[in-house]
Amino acid sequence: MRKLLLLLLCALLVGGSAAHAASVQDWLQRTAPGDDHRQVQAGTQLTVGTATAMSGYFATDLWGVNTADLDVRNLLHGYQTVVWSQERPWFNGLAIKSVTAQSVMDGAQVFVMEIADGLTYNDGTPITAQDYVFSLLLEASAAVEALGGAARDLRYIQGFEAYRAGETGVFAGVYLISPMEFAVEITQDALMDYYGPELLRITPYPISIIAPGYEVRDEGSGAFLVKDEMPGGLTTELLAETLLDPAEGYARNPRVTCGPYMLEDLALSEGRVSFTLNPRFAGDAWGVRPVIEKLDFVVVDEADIAQKLAFGEIGLINKAFNPTVVSQCRTVQGLSETMYDRTGLAYLAFATERGAGSNANVRLAIAMALDRDALVSKQPDFVRVHGLYGPGQWMLREASKDVLDALPSLDIPYDPEGAKRLVSAYCASENIPEPLQVVFARSAQSRLADTVEWALRDGLSSIGMELQVVSLSFDDLLAQYYHQQDRVADVYFLGEDFPAAFNPLNGLSGEADAQGYRNATSVNDTALAARAKAMLLTGFGNRSGYTDGWLAFQSRFMEVLPMIPLYSGAYHDFYTDGLAGYDVAVKGSWALAIVGAYFERE
Repeated sequence: MRKLLLLLLCALLVGGSAAHAASVQDWLQRTAPGDDHRQVQAGTQLTVGTATAMSGYFATDLWGVNTADLDVRNLLHGYQTVVWSQERPWFNGLAIKSVTAQSVMDGAQVFVMEIADGLTYNDGTPITAQDYVFSLLLEASAAVEALGGAARDLRYIQGFEAYRAGETGVFAGVYLISPMEFAVEITQDALMDYYGPELLRITPYPISIIAPGYEVRDEGSGAFLVKDEMPGGLTTELLAETLLDPAEGYARNPRVTCGPYMLEDLALSEGRVSFTLNPRFAGDAWGVRPVIEKLDFVVVDEADIAQKLAFGEIGLINKAFNPTVVSQCRTVQGLSETMYDRTGLAYLAFATERGAGSNANVRLAIAMALDRDALVSKQPDFVRVHGLYGPGQWMLREASKDVLDALPSLDIPYDPEGAKRLVSAYCASENIPEPLQVVFARSAQSRLADTVEWALRDGLSSIGMELQVVSLSFDDLLAQYYHQQDRVADVYFLGEDFPAAFNPLNGLSGEADAQGYRNATSVNDTALAARAKAMLLTGFGNRSGYTDGWLAFQSRFMEVLPMIPLYSGAYHDFYTDGLAGYDVAVKGSWALAIVGAYFERE
């Protein structure tokens, strides 16, 4: 049946446009894994510190995008179909033995992937095509959203909308061909996506753990789940137990994994997670296997970072950003430092569905009242940003001079008097007594939030507004921001680092059925969504077209103003001099860089 399906698809070959065909062929490049002959350094251990508290979602980003959680996921989960190198996506040549593309009558493309032989989870369970297909069925499931998560936006795969809505249990654009082969059908318009293969990024998850008793079937019309020989989709009751159980759920305590490391000890209440090498890990996309035997990942208060480095309590601090902390770390002897530009920024994000944040003129007034130049001048090494971007993104290096010169013109000028007039007009039109109140939510643990709070308080008081401050734990701050808890604030102080594939449509879509969870600000602007989509659909690798669309997107973003961009800068990783091969500036994550790192020995 599976081979018959493939033959039918080939028979439907009609050929797309020349632009599409050339672009799709460029998608198919794979990495070329080498042979890693390094030996495990027995008895080695490294303690990695972070100032970002872990939320504890260590499998999938369906319930959160905390960067510390993402680091843990990069350690635990491997064999993704697509990886990034040299600022472009590639098929993972270690996990994917072959990939081919076939056109079908409606202009879509079916990508057929054959997975490599011998891949297993850390418990020895073989990884098959079923695990990759199950991952898509899970991430697109309506049960995920019913449990407060965010079903992955896969609208570029045929059949997604009907499957996600629960109208059918068959995901029509996802095919299970054989135990080692599966296919995904990408819609015609998505074939012009700038990031191309990134659309096909899939992480395998063990169906035997997350959906015990289930299996994936395909009778030629797409993949579906069965249990006890009866069709049946994922239910909230099942996932609440197997994924979200606080103690044993896979989302929080994934023990059967296929990444370079595996969980050894989980003490989230203490801010610590311990890992040991996964002896069955075949390698990353370049065939590299880790040699450091054990890792500890711990949450460290910013005030204690330099001291813990000096006394050897941590051997690496990741993403130090506070200038005071960076200066303190530079005084510690015996450390190496790697500095790399941040791919994101710090911002004030509005809850546009409530209170002061719901009115565009009030949002504008708050931005006009805040002296962001003065805010940045108090923090050495910080830089101003004038939109939704960070200096480490490729766009800032590749955009034309005209695009880069235009960015500052997008910014909101510092104008307290103009802001005061906007607020007075709003209060008069809505019969709201002045002073107008703004509820500001911040992390209780963040020292940088202190500076932002003072600047915001001064700015609002200068235009006759009042600031009410709510201090939250980092977990609660994120949960409110992502609509997992009832929101109590009008504006949230947060930071974000963007992935290599910058896709703001995931979080800022004006479409009614877009991912409400990811659309954290609740902004609903069809022009903004249209510009984000136009930016993305410029053709695979078309950098000039993308950066022109990127500027148009940034322009509309600053008009709608769902967030006020504040500042960005560089990250600093400090680590013991004995650690070598730690290329975090290239890999972009300490968890990815540590796979190639080792301890130098005399």
